[in-house]
Amino acid sequence: RNSSLTLAAVSCQAYHDGYFTALRHLAAEDVDVVLHLGDYLYEYALTATGGARAYTDRRLPAHYNRETLTLEDYRLRYGLYKSDPDLRAAHAAHPFVVTWDDHEAENNYAGDIPENDVTPEEFLLRRAAAYRAYWENQPLRTPQRPTGPDMR
Repeated sequence: RNSSLTLAAVSCQAYHDGYFTALRHLAAEDVDVVLHLGDYLYEYALTATGGARAYTDRRLPAHYNRETLTLEDYRLRYGLYKSDPDLRAAHAAHPFVVTWDDHEAENNYAGDIPENDVTPEEFLLRRAAAYRAYWENQPLRTPQRPTGPDMR
């Protein structure tokens, strides 16, 4: 018996860099599964024009013009990313298997050590919010639900 599995790999989709057109092309490809290798979103502040997306008529509300810190911030950021028509097309066309990288919470964090100069308690609250929003917005199983700042 001869069978095959066709995979596509994507990562590092930064809304502020615009141009998710590769995802539109991916939606048209004949693949069995998409592996998202992390940095599904970026936590950075976004200007009203969405950075490189200034070519569109879309203007973002002021609450995007700050880093994501709270659960509400992360939920809104996932909503913004998932409003992109090219990303929506890729999700509609293919199943995704996702893995985590740093920007889903904060650039260059490692374990409970943040990049920025904040207290460990503040960072763990942020990480808990990031992990929870990730679990809510990605194809993860119920047993993978985070417990506080810890993800399984």
